[in-house]
Amino acid sequence: MISDIEYVWVERINLGNEDMKENFERTIKNGVEINEKLEVILKEVLGEEEYSDFVTRDNGRKKVRFWGKGQSYERYGLPDFGDMIILIGYQRGRYEPAMFIGITSRTYNDERLRGYLRNHTDVTWNEPDKFPNVFFVKLREYMDERLAKEVGELFDAGQLIPPRGSLSKIPISKFSEENQQKLLTIRDQLLSEVHIIMDKLSISTLGDEKVNLLWKYLLSKGFLYPKHLVSQFYVALKTKGFVILSGLTGTGKTKITQELAELLDPSKENFLFLPIRPDWRDSKALLGYYNPLTDEYHRTKLLGFLLRAVEDYQNNRANAKLYFLLLDEMNLAHVEYYFADFLSVLESGRDENGFSKEPLRLHDNDEIAKKQGIPKEFKLPPNLYIIGTVNMDETTYAFSPKVLDRAFVVEFHDVDLGNYPPAGGNSSENFEGLRDSLLCDLRGSNGKFLANRKKEINEVVNELKTKEYWQILQDLNRALEPYDLHFGYRVVDEIALFFKNAKESEGKGIVKFESHDEIFDLALLMKVLPKFHGNRKKLEKPLKEVLKFCSGESLEISIDNLGRAEIVEILKNWQVQKNNFRFKHTAKKVLHMLRQLYEIGFASFS
Repeated sequence: MISDIEYVWVERINLGNEDMKENFERTIKNGVEINEKLEVILKEVLGEEEYSDFVTRDNGRKKVRFWGKGQSYERYGLPDFGDMIILIGYQRGRYEPAMFIGITSRTYNDERLRGYLRNHTDVTWNEPDKFPNVFFVKLREYMDERLAKEVGELFDAGQLIPPRGSLSKIPISKFSEENQQKLLTIRDQLLSEVHIIMDKLSISTLGDEKVNLLWKYLLSKGFLYPKHLVSQFYVALKTKGFVILSGLTGTGKTKITQELAELLDPSKENFLFLPIRPDWRDSKALLGYYNPLTDEYHRTKLLGFLLRAVEDYQNNRANAKLYFLLLDEMNLAHVEYYFADFLSVLESGRDENGFSKEPLRLHDNDEIAKKQGIPKEFKLPPNLYIIGTVNMDETTYAFSPKVLDRAFVVEFHDVDLGNYPPAGGNSSENFEGLRDSLLCDLRGSNGKFLANRKKEINEVVNELKTKEYWQILQDLNRALEPYDLHFGYRVVDEIALFFKNAKESEGKGIVKFESHDEIFDLALLMKVLPKFHGNRKKLEKPLKEVLKFCSGESLEISIDNLGRAEIVEILKNWQVQKNNFRFKHTAKKVLHMLRQLYEIGFASFS
């Protein structure tokens, strides 16, 4: 794994040593409350900006977390600005699965700070003069048995002062690939909260410069999206070509589509923004209609756009341009009414040339075809990408499960006000090659864009069958079958294609996922849960079955006995609790749906 992290500091907290345990609980676990005197000292030592980054608020009280090392460590090196540290409990030969992972300040040896610690041993350290080297930490608590186990196994190799030293410096390359990915993701999350470090390191140092380029591009344009969301949207679009973006208003659903389309075609000629009207009852507003009174076909802007995409693909094949149709506020009218023809054609499959097997039928008048150049029917080309945005309120219609099942649904719910507005990333970064990379990636190795023949799909499914995820799919489907919520072959095909496309695009540096688990997790979220729609009696047990498949080894609560109060508590503390789940995104959505069931007696995916 390529990463800018060269090493990770590990501080082993000997819980059998009462002084060390007490110091840890005061200055790391609980944090030290900042009074006026300490605030003055901290601002003088750290400076105003660094002080504001390492101060946290707990129930309205300002606190700071820090740790210290003795003089014997000075010649071995100590944590510096932006380093990563793991503080983990150790007792009787066993490492605790709960640990604190953080980003450090530089290490300070300051008499003013030591003087304060000396005078406040009741709330800081016992015998503070033993630890003159102090570093501050921006941290979170994580629960991860597999990571804790590997930290314990690697600690001795990096121990600075064997055999009794408590600080170790472990090269990142020593960790397994899975844990390297975890640590890099955690560091990115923490760095996003430490603005002065972000300014010094710049966004390009959060990973290799040629990794996650699409997210970095959007950030450079001033748009703040979670990294997984950008990757999820892009790969879903590459896999299916029909994506629904749902969630909170004002979270950038329309913008992400516009920015991607403009990146691929700066002229904007191949992008159509189509606002949906609430009075649409059939496809006439989309495709037009034949008027027998005038003996003419009423042509719409969308029809012209679609015919242009067809002509481009017929003439240029692999070199054709990409066409993006954005249906804004898609559910202001009944999608099942005005978009019914499209839904049927999109699911008809692809012929040997890449076009949809079934056509959209317009009219049966030979003269219209001759005079106006409007064909009686036409098939949808594979270079057409359809995106719909959705907002849920009293003025809109809910989607039926069959519509959601035929699309990839990406939810925009995460709002990070602490980092808004974004700094814009590294404005000097060169994105000139990104457009070519995206075009090449979306056109595919065979130059057929979205066209996947059944033989090719079967090969992808067989590849997935060699991984443990196949067994998970089988077991999950069996668990859902008694509730008539199991899934069919199309869902399996699309999960397999999403998994293959995600790895392919990640290998080109376009997107980035935490792990293969996250890829599979996002596929489950988009393709399995949309069928869940109904009352508590229908959904409670199957939702808990899904949650069981999402849980990790460290989850100690009984899922069968989960009630509203427990679910709300888990969601409130999600940053810590999410580490108890292997498939975090699906688990979080299931928990939200269960909460809905308990509050109003009904739940749906969107």
